[in-house]
Amino acid sequence: MSVAGKHQVLIFVHSGTETAKTAHALRDGALANDTLELVESNDLKELLPYGFAIHHAEMVTADRRIVQDLFSDGQIQVLVSTATLAWGVNLPAHTMIIKGTQRYNPEKGAWTELSHVDVMQMLGRAGRPQHDSCGEGVIITGHNGLPYYLSVMNQQLPIESHFVSKLADRLNEEIVLGSVQNAKEACIWLGYTYMFIRMLRNPTLYGLAADVLAVDSRLEKRRADLVHSAATLLEKNNFIKYDRKSGHFQVTDLGRIAALTISSGVTEYMNLYILDNCGI
Repeated sequence: MSVAGKHQVLIFVHSGTETAKTAHALRDGALANDTLELVESNDLKELLPYGFAIHHAEMVTADRRIVQDLFSDGQIQVLVSTATLAWGVNLPAHTMIIKGTQRYNPEKGAWTELSHVDVMQMLGRAGRPQHDSCGEGVIITGHNGLPYYLSVMNQQLPIESHFVSKLADRLNEEIVLGSVQNAKEACIWLGYTYMFIRMLRNPTLYGLAADVLAVDSRLEKRRADLVHSAATLLEKNNFIKYDRKSGHFQVTDLGRIAALTISSGVTEYMNLYILDNCGI
């Protein structure tokens, strides 16, 4: 219906091979194109005369640029792409389709569901106000994934924190800055993070017992354990000296170098103020 209505359609798939496979399956008659001699990809040469194209990271840069330019000019009606277009390339469309919601994660050695951030980034291409008066977003998923993606679309999923994976680095930065000098101050500092807020609201997701708040309403023990673990790791790598009896931290030259090397960005407890004021 979108193609019949002269709208452009952007379809996201999850591998370079799948872009060509999907585009060939969808291909139907369209106007000829006079840029074929500039294209290296055989798949593109076969698809472009019919108003279809593909875009993925394995394509040569020149081919990707041709596709982006032609789509921006409206000469491509249906573009099948991997996530290379979801992040960093501004190509809106009237209709956005996510074909399948699982992609292979080499780190886990398994297929995993798309994150809600990726889904919203992809769907955000559809019907942008400055380009269109309305838009359509379609998610093709299995029956088991339906409740999750309905929650995503209804904005019922809160933003969760991954701060714990970077806790040692961030603690080292605070120690180098002098804003945290001992374990007690580090526990107070953790109380200003978004991770702490999410632990209070959803403790089981962060490895805590469901009834933990009944015995430790401010998660003081959990914060102390996190600080101790991070400080121990920093000491093991000679970033700080950690006096376990007094809880005192002393920065080392290596710790100072590490703090300067790691891009700190905006610390999470500063983001907490923004998130709270956005109603999250």
